[in-house]
Amino acid sequence: MYYTEIMKKKKVKNNLYKLLGRIFIVNIPAVLILLFLMFLGKLSWLSALISLFCFWIISAIIIALIFKDLDKFINYLNQITTNFGKEQPIFRKGLFTSSRLMNAFQSVSRIWQQQALSDAHILTNLPDPLILLNLQNSPVFMNTAAHILFPKMKISALIQNKFFQQAFFKIKEGPQIFEWQTQKRYFQVRLDQLPAPTQKGAVSEVLLHEITDFKLFHKKQTDFFTNASHELKTPLAIISGAVETLQGPAQNDAVAQKEFLSLISNQTQHMTDLVKSLLNLAQQREFSNPSTRVNLNNLFVQLFQDLDLKVKKKNQHFVFVKSDSISMTADKKDLYHLFQNLLDNAIKYGFSESNIKIHLYYKKNNICIGIQNEGPLILKKELPHIFDRFYRSQSAKNNHIDGSGLGLSIVQKITQKYHGNIHVVSTQRTGTIFTIQFPIELKTP
Repeated sequence: MYYTEIMKKKKVKNNLYKLLGRIFIVNIPAVLILLFLMFLGKLSWLSALISLFCFWIISAIIIALIFKDLDKFINYLNQITTNFGKEQPIFRKGLFTSSRLMNAFQSVSRIWQQQALSDAHILTNLPDPLILLNLQNSPVFMNTAAHILFPKMKISALIQNKFFQQAFFKIKEGPQIFEWQTQKRYFQVRLDQLPAPTQKGAVSEVLLHEITDFKLFHKKQTDFFTNASHELKTPLAIISGAVETLQGPAQNDAVAQKEFLSLISNQTQHMTDLVKSLLNLAQQREFSNPSTRVNLNNLFVQLFQDLDLKVKKKNQHFVFVKSDSISMTADKKDLYHLFQNLLDNAIKYGFSESNIKIHLYYKKNNICIGIQNEGPLILKKELPHIFDRFYRSQSAKNNHIDGSGLGLSIVQKITQKYHGNIHVVSTQRTGTIFTIQFPIELKTP
């Protein structure tokens, strides 16, 4: 209480000194004029003193009315730099007042606040994580995406990363960009120094842009070319070895020539099938709004005829379980390649003298096609990978079944092209069933 009274007295004293100083400054021109008139003999010293006194009284009143409000306004501007929501001062309404200046400032202030709110909204809802750090590299602001990426403000994994530390020491040279990896995600990180510290003490910003899809695509692309080269390299090596043998040791051996020519023929066919599959994958485009109606019943009848020799070779049988005639809008070549690959796999992996069942039916708003065979089961751990390019199941390797590992990749790509989905079940009771569902009314993008 005593301290408060002292501060009030001190404040009154300072204000009095400030008022006197302003009165003196304001009256300097008047004093000079009065002295000049006295020097010319136009004014007596008594009249000059009375005039000066009047000037002092009038200026004191004006200063009390005007400068007090200006002081309030200046203090308000100084305080608003640290507290944007500072309560606005109250001005007297009269002739000598700062209300017009305050009204003008309030208009500008509203625009600033609206702009600040808009900027804050944009930063908060930015799809990429944004973090503002203070001098101790502690977060003072994190947008929504950053909170999702770093729950409970735990960003030590990023801050303590060696690439972040290296970038931090070079931040004065300009923005630093580096890559950062979590367990399953990849990010491009941009670390930059702010032009000036924020109200909360932030001095640097961290912007993260996820590049996981790009990294995975690059890896798949690299694996694709590696596997394609390997798949082509193997038959080429076999063919090259067979040709050398025919030109050398087996030159006059009719039995060996027949054997090696058969080997060359098989490997050439394997390479042809591989190239066709690669071209088929490359030619698959996005949905192109086809207008042709394809009758699936007739399409399967055609496929049964085309695959008849392969089925008879293993003494297998097609069993067509169909409902009413079903048609869908699509490119017939796409559907032919799709079901040809599935039926070809059912034949290759099915047991001899077994049945291959084709189910064709409606289910709710979908066209369903199920292809079921009896053969070695697909292991549960293999199911997530069977649609990967060049992936060969363990049963295919154990049973020495030829194939490029691209058939199911083509199946998946065509299915997705028509907004369908594919589901695989492989059990001892049912065998292996590939089920494809297409929406009855295809939605174009």
